[in-house]
Amino acid sequence: MYDVPADGSCLFWSVATAYLLPVIDNDEEFRARFIQLFNESWLDKLPHIQKLLQNYNLENNYNNQSWYQDETAQRLVQTLFRNRVVDYMRSRLDTFTTRDSELTFRDLIRIERNDANIDNYLQGMRELSTWGGTPEIAAISNFLNSNIIVNNGGSYRPVNQNASNNIQIFNVDGNHYNFALPKNPSQSTTDTSTSVNKTINTNIENLQTTTKKAINKYNALSKEEKQQKLNEINNHFQSLSENDKKIFKDKLKTIGTSAIGAAIIPAGAKITVSGSVSGGAIGSTGESIEMTPLLS
Repeated sequence: MYDVPADGSCLFWSVATAYLLPVIDNDEEFRARFIQLFNESWLDKLPHIQKLLQNYNLENNYNNQSWYQDETAQRLVQTLFRNRVVDYMRSRLDTFTTRDSELTFRDLIRIERNDANIDNYLQGMRELSTWGGTPEIAAISNFLNSNIIVNNGGSYRPVNQNASNNIQIFNVDGNHYNFALPKNPSQSTTDTSTSVNKTINTNIENLQTTTKKAINKYNALSKEEKQQKLNEINNHFQSLSENDKKIFKDKLKTIGTSAIGAAIIPAGAKITVSGSVSGGAIGSTGESIEMTPLLS
């Protein structure tokens, strides 16, 4: 793991450095990645940036790296790259964030900042001292067409692309990001792709285990108790704000549907969950399933 400055732009430093370092001696690939990060209009700075990174000493801490102290590098990473990520989110607020999520960037920003004002959030993210987080990582994954693996178990894959590059970053104490490099850059795609699939499979298995327990618990109830549980969920749903209702529905879709193949059915102002699951609580009668574990 390699450290970067804790200057508010640590996420952007971590991603840019991890993205460029593996190709510092491949002029064609370095040029392509430079353009992806900073735009073609800044190509006159490419030789300078490439030389800085070729002199990057993996044995030194960030205080001794000219890369982080160089004014041109700071302008490109802290300002230009950051603003390009913000512009990407602003232009795609209502598109899905990653291949494995049904949340849009608008949803993710509101969840990340507790129903934040979108315009204020995006404007604040342009400030050099503002920490990047989950929405920015998802945007970067799509923006750079790269799989991003975070040490806390998160994995981000571009929505409409087949990413061939992988970036690994570390969330340290919840308020700082560092990065890692593959031991053999040529193995990066295979190794990290395996890691992405393993993380996804683990998450699915956990969801299925949780749902199976809920189904077994539900099956043990009487018909009256089952209806009471559904009423409790609908009452909880009615107590939510409009934004929280949307988040709740997304949670049902993301967790419930992926785990048991259920369908979300609106019933007036209420919601029910029904479908067909072999051996589960849902049968051909369209009986509702208890989703209480999702309320936490």
